[in-house]
Amino acid sequence: MHPTIQRLQQSCNLTMFRITIIDRFDIVIITAITVHLIAAPYCKVEESFQLQASHDILYHGRDIHQYDHKLYPGVVPRTFIGPLALSVFATPVANAVRYLELPKIYMQFVVRAILSLAVWVSLKRFREAVSRQYGNTVGKYLIILLSTQFHFAFYASRPLPNTFALVLTLYSLSHWLVNDIKPFIYTAGWAIVIFRSELCIFFGILLLTSSLKGVVSFYHLLTIIPAGVSSILMTICIDSIFWNRLLWPEFEVFYFNTFLNRSSDWGSLPFLWYFYSALPRSLGVAILLIPFAYYVDPKMKYLIIPPWIFICLLSFLPHKELRFIIYTIPLFDLVGARMCQYIVSTYRKSIYHKLAYSGVISGLIANLLMTSVLLYVSSLNYVGGDAMRVFHLSLGPVTRSDNVSVNVCNLAAQTGVSRFWELNPNVTYNKEDLSATDSRLNDFSHVIIEPDVGRLYSTMFPKIIATINGFNHFQLGPSFPYFQVTNTPKLLILTKSNS
Repeated sequence: MHPTIQRLQQSCNLTMFRITIIDRFDIVIITAITVHLIAAPYCKVEESFQLQASHDILYHGRDIHQYDHKLYPGVVPRTFIGPLALSVFATPVANAVRYLELPKIYMQFVVRAILSLAVWVSLKRFREAVSRQYGNTVGKYLIILLSTQFHFAFYASRPLPNTFALVLTLYSLSHWLVNDIKPFIYTAGWAIVIFRSELCIFFGILLLTSSLKGVVSFYHLLTIIPAGVSSILMTICIDSIFWNRLLWPEFEVFYFNTFLNRSSDWGSLPFLWYFYSALPRSLGVAILLIPFAYYVDPKMKYLIIPPWIFICLLSFLPHKELRFIIYTIPLFDLVGARMCQYIVSTYRKSIYHKLAYSGVISGLIANLLMTSVLLYVSSLNYVGGDAMRVFHLSLGPVTRSDNVSVNVCNLAAQTGVSRFWELNPNVTYNKEDLSATDSRLNDFSHVIIEPDVGRLYSTMFPKIIATINGFNHFQLGPSFPYFQVTNTPKLLILTKSNS
């Protein structure tokens, strides 16, 4: 065959490999992520900056003085790069929503869906790398594990810095698995500098692991310089415009959490919390498979040790959340998928192998049951979003002369209220946490308030429009599944008698 034809054929083959073709396992993980998005469509306070920033870019554009962070800047600044990227892809849909005069709350779902799509595409690349290194079967079991677990699918559409970092992390891990060190360093550098500085520990351990395997050269290490410089310049140039001062947001976050050690202001947990609580809940059956992986495939130690070291080092910080270690779940699940592949392929060998096979099937069913319970409970935790939905449903046609306005309390603002809920231009929305004696309450026709202080507002707002219930606790039930979820009133929607 002529050399030119050979090169053209190779180029076509490479192109076909890069094209994202959806198979049934992609549909499974997309379905899992979509179910989580629909079941819990609202966002909590830790997601609020990225969500409000996406809204402001879409609806206020260059008018930065109208942006939410001008009124509520938060304790530390966050980057606008993630919301800006989401808004670029969401803009055509936003224009269609405006043209069709649809409620802009739909755009909150669109923004989250675009983020989840980015996570899926990066996961697709990670799965391709897994299939190249360990076989297609391992890649399929990886998706099965991720789809039956709660936290990966739940966080995939959450507008958190961790989720934006997860997108780059999955790309980075896909390069790391196949020893493609230069793009690994580039994507890792962007994730560290722009979104989550603590990832320098995780990627540093992975880079050291690759060095011990002899696949990292001095030339590769030089890539750190352009990766760092390009990402620093990007975040400073973009974020300084939005914050109206020279700024590298993630450095200020790093300084606040590490040098000032102020992260504990949001609570602290025991040193081993990640190991006895976070990992078992996030991995499910996979955590039972990991200890045996080294005996099945000694190469698994390169996948097990780095995330364990990362979590150990992260445990020294008093403030802990599961989302801080979400990047380790794909590697742990890769180890679990390798074990699943081994167990399924050898289950006919002996009674012990058959028991292990039955254990894997039972574990996956247990994963689904636990995920269903956690998702149901999570859907009950966004009472602020539920309150805003009920508030708007209670309003008839509103004109500016009706003087309709609503003040939401701190709990509501932290559990689902966002600027995407500002649906009616004739309604004034306010989320300052005003006390019952604050004279500014006279300016509002409605308040959304917690029940335990509702009586303090009853003189000014005597009429109860609705009571919003939320999750309280579990209790034992008389029949299968032998437990019940108990709800309790979390918010009241009050109005003046003449409203």
